[in-house]
Amino acid sequence: MDSIAMLMSSDRLQEEHGMLNRLAVGLMNDGVQVTRVIPPFSKDTPPEYERSVSIIPIIHTQFPVPYLQRKVLHEKLCASLKKQKTTSIVCFGKDAGRIGSSIAPLLDIPLYQEIITMREAKRVNKNAPVTRWLGATPSLERAMIERVGEDRAAFMPLGVGRIPTQDERADSQTACVVLLNASDEPKSTINALQAIVAHPDLHVFLELDGKKDHKIWSAVAEANLLDRTTCLQNVASLRSLIVETDVVLLPSSTMPMRTVLLEAMESGVPVLATKIDGFDMLIDGETALFASDSWDKSLHTILRDHDLRDRLREAATTLVATNYGSAAQIAALQAAVTLF
Repeated sequence: MDSIAMLMSSDRLQEEHGMLNRLAVGLMNDGVQVTRVIPPFSKDTPPEYERSVSIIPIIHTQFPVPYLQRKVLHEKLCASLKKQKTTSIVCFGKDAGRIGSSIAPLLDIPLYQEIITMREAKRVNKNAPVTRWLGATPSLERAMIERVGEDRAAFMPLGVGRIPTQDERADSQTACVVLLNASDEPKSTINALQAIVAHPDLHVFLELDGKKDHKIWSAVAEANLLDRTTCLQNVASLRSLIVETDVVLLPSSTMPMRTVLLEAMESGVPVLATKIDGFDMLIDGETALFASDSWDKSLHTILRDHDLRDRLREAATTLVATNYGSAAQIAALQAAVTLF
């Protein structure tokens, strides 16, 4: 029987605990022994989302590992994984990848690493002790193949759960837009905000992570949008907001692949985006609209052209449901691991 240890960095666990939990439970239901390796809980009581995976063995270890404690913590983790008869390690997140790269050679077992951005895909190191990198889209897989060869790269989609389908409002009036990863590229976000000014019916939800927030807030103030803008640190914690919103805007061309975007698409929420390398599910004019020439023109089009919105919604829902479901992710991971 395969025994997989899933190493999950705190950032990936916070952002994608739903997807990671579905993956762990799905593997277990298919007869795979799963061990979850995660950072210690910040509070004495585990988070609510831990209930759905409470029957799966769990190992807590520090992420990242302090240098002076590295040898002791690695030996302790190795001993724990040996007890679980671990046959392979799958890493989610950079901190998890660093630990996995140290642990897997000591245990002499295969190591797999999730890749969710094109920047990461183009930088995979062929000398790293990674058996296979797992790209979240076919484009990411192809980029990695160019660097490390076909045997060391595979496609493993992020798996989304079933989300209630959004019903179009009877009056067809757009109430709100969500800007994901709004801090990544301030210039692009500012252009999108300036386009929103012409639509006084819109309320704006900005996802800001703290990196360059001051530039975004200055632009919000200059555009007189303060009274209809709400700041959110992480939209992933409010997934119902995405499902109920009217348009999702993606101003960042370097954002990572996220299930919250896939869930929005499967729920029928139109997407207005920049071109993002590696995001195969965003097809201009088919499953999304690209703001290639002007945010003003593109935003007006996606808000007012209801035939276009219907086409985008139908195509996006079908594509995501077909290619990015939890079952597809579970099958892809098992196929990647089975080959070794």
